[in-house]
Amino acid sequence: MTREGQDQFFESWEDDRFCEDQGIYRLAMDLTPGLLKGDVLDFGCGSRVYYDTSAVQNWTGVDLSPRLLETLKFLSSGMPSGEIKTLQASCLDVDLPDESFDTICSIFLLHHLVRTTRRQSSQRIERQLSEAYKMLKPGECLVVFGSWPHVFLHLYNLSFPILYPIVQKARGTELPYFFSVRTLAKIAARTGFGRRHVLAVPLYETGKYPVGGFVVAGGVQPLIHKYGVYVFVK
Repeated sequence: MTREGQDQFFESWEDDRFCEDQGIYRLAMDLTPGLLKGDVLDFGCGSRVYYDTSAVQNWTGVDLSPRLLETLKFLSSGMPSGEIKTLQASCLDVDLPDESFDTICSIFLLHHLVRTTRRQSSQRIERQLSEAYKMLKPGECLVVFGSWPHVFLHLYNLSFPILYPIVQKARGTELPYFFSVRTLAKIAARTGFGRRHVLAVPLYETGKYPVGGFVVAGGVQPLIHKYGVYVFVK
């Protein structure tokens, strides 16, 4: 995303529109105790940490937006016990030591890393997962949350090569692209991850979105997406 487009996009980003009591965030709290542990790196952390951090010692969050980092808030009842650091940078351009983290997470980030075509988008996500692989200690895991596309998102993905340049030129921002679970698993395998665990979560509830505040009714969600939770083990 261009700097101008990034500023414009995050200027209208309001995390409180997410509705903190939504099922996906309760699920994140229920799934992650003990899974996210030790020294944790959060790619694309935004301003809200929706997972359990009671077993986290030192926590590092990376995000493009200084505005979101300035309003960082942990929603878990158990805060990290050690140092909390933030780094304002692209998740594809982070200079941190290899094998320095016990857990790395990427919560609803990967679909924002894409560019122009499916091939370019795949390459950028592979680069992101490769960086995560290098920074993880052996035997530890990368935890990914994302959207598992259904009918409408599949149709949207088909139109992506046409829509992307139009929106990028008109607004200076990048559209997301939503890869299937099979494709993400293949990308993870190419970057070196061994075991790959995938959980499909059909939480079809009414949801608000952080940009624009528009609402998507729960009855429509089965045509759009369900949630995917991925655990990739180094």
